[in-house]
Amino acid sequence: MKIDYQPAGPCRNRLSIEFDAEETQSEFDALLGVYARHGRVKGFRPGKAPREMVLRQYQAKIMEDMKENLQARGYQKAYMEHRFEPLTEADYEQSELAPGQPFSFSVTLEVEPEFELPEYKGIEIETRPVVVTDEMVTDQLDHYLEGMGRYEDVEEAREVREKDMVQIDYEATLDGQPLGEAVPEAKELQTGKDYWTIVEPQYAFIPEIAPELTGMKVGETKAITIVFGEDAAVKELAGKSVVFTTTAKKIRMMRKAELNEELFKNLGVAGEAELRESIRRVLQRNGEGQEKSRRRDELIKILLERVTFDLPESEVRRRTNRMVYQAVENLSRQGVPEEMLRGQLEELTADARKRAAELVKLNYVLQRIGKEEKIAVAEGEVTSILRNEAGRSGLPTIKALTNRLQTDESELRANIAKDVLADKALGKVMSYVKLTGEDAAEPVEKQEEQT
Repeated sequence: MKIDYQPAGPCRNRLSIEFDAEETQSEFDALLGVYARHGRVKGFRPGKAPREMVLRQYQAKIMEDMKENLQARGYQKAYMEHRFEPLTEADYEQSELAPGQPFSFSVTLEVEPEFELPEYKGIEIETRPVVVTDEMVTDQLDHYLEGMGRYEDVEEAREVREKDMVQIDYEATLDGQPLGEAVPEAKELQTGKDYWTIVEPQYAFIPEIAPELTGMKVGETKAITIVFGEDAAVKELAGKSVVFTTTAKKIRMMRKAELNEELFKNLGVAGEAELRESIRRVLQRNGEGQEKSRRRDELIKILLERVTFDLPESEVRRRTNRMVYQAVENLSRQGVPEEMLRGQLEELTADARKRAAELVKLNYVLQRIGKEEKIAVAEGEVTSILRNEAGRSGLPTIKALTNRLQTDESELRANIAKDVLADKALGKVMSYVKLTGEDAAEPVEKQEEQT
């Protein structure tokens, strides 16, 4: 048997295995002997039929077994020599199989990347102090009171103001033509009747239209021109000027909840001072959590910058597809029209692929660190995660979860174990971080526990 194992591109190797004529004849003879001893031929007891009749009846099965046995033997020896663990296989080729004739086959194996583990101990990260000001507390309190408030009709004659809710009718045109006719993908935006929108960019159905509504009065009609940017939800609108002929019909204003005894009682505080102190503590805790996340992201960025290697295309593609599917599902649940989703698909896919490549790379680095640090993942940890996931999905058992996911339980367990190992490895690297800056006096492990 001859084995050749050569690079064939990024994370790809070409495995070629060749058997000589003597090896194929020996395998054929051994299989024929097995079928001659145990095969059933009409008119003969097992083991008594002439070999020629056995061959005539079982030749196809013998050749099939012969191919499988030679492949298995070749793979086993190749693995012992090269220790590969293929992620995928492609481009299988083989010669004609016949006893007493040389036989060869080759296949392209996608394998895990090889790379030198970067230095991950003692990485320096600057800390940033978490400061909560009185102004931040007041802003958060106002936001809370607005959230507890309600919109009321504006009875007096006045203009639309920021944060108002305004009811409008509108017709959208492009170069004088109804928008749905000019750009069919944008037909959902062509007409609006009795449409309520909040006069803030983050809440308006088109962010750019919100500031244009301020200053309008009830009964007033205004031609609002919006030039859509390259990031338009409907990509066909990018760079185009659309005129929204808009009529303001009603105005509602936000009436914030009042700071009174009833509110304090409902919140379980003695008064405004205690409420503000409670808000301050929440902001401090949130700020510390954000600082911890920032340090974590900075650590990941540094790790990824310290090493470069090719990535298995199948893993990047699989993760990209999963991320795009999740993004589309989330946007659909938020009510984004199908036409807009189609318009965003190319951009969503590009963004997802970039992020997927980073995650695949990070996972390989963390898996290697986990092995280097001899980090273990207990089977009970994986089982607990699976049970929790089944519970969140409203399923009674892990088996029901794997059935819904249409995956093998052992494969799912292996993937979860890798995720747990990666999380533990990242935590270990974080414990080695050397913090610099004003808040760097405490050991990083203690600071992480506090946040």
